[in-house]
Amino acid sequence: MYFLTLKKELTASHFLVGADFGIENQVHPHHYMVCAKVEGENLDEHGYLYDINELDNHLERIVAKYRSRVLNEMDEFSKINPSLENFCRILWREVSQQIFSPRLKRLTIEIAEDEKSSASFDHEF
Repeated sequence: MYFLTLKKELTASHFLVGADFGIENQVHPHHYMVCAKVEGENLDEHGYLYDINELDNHLERIVAKYRSRVLNEMDEFSKINPSLENFCRILWREVSQQIFSPRLKRLTIEIAEDEKSSASFDHEF
């Protein structure tokens, strides 16, 4: 199995609702590290699983719309908490709709909000 991984950084703010999450109930920023990993069994005639520049362009465009935003104010989070888990699933959906290749079998989106906390969403195409 081959894997191709690309990382992007962004800073965004959020707050959690629905329970007493302490300081997490107040608007606060995170410096997120977004990691997109694609997986497949075969390479193309050039020895690539997927064009890394194309993945970089798609991921940058998607991540850019969240930069310097309050996630709670975005349509994507209008009915859900902007938890790491939900953020991963939302980014997975957006990235998976942009990358196309019969060689790709799986996409994993992992987001770290600091050096010790991360979540991921992983699913086949």
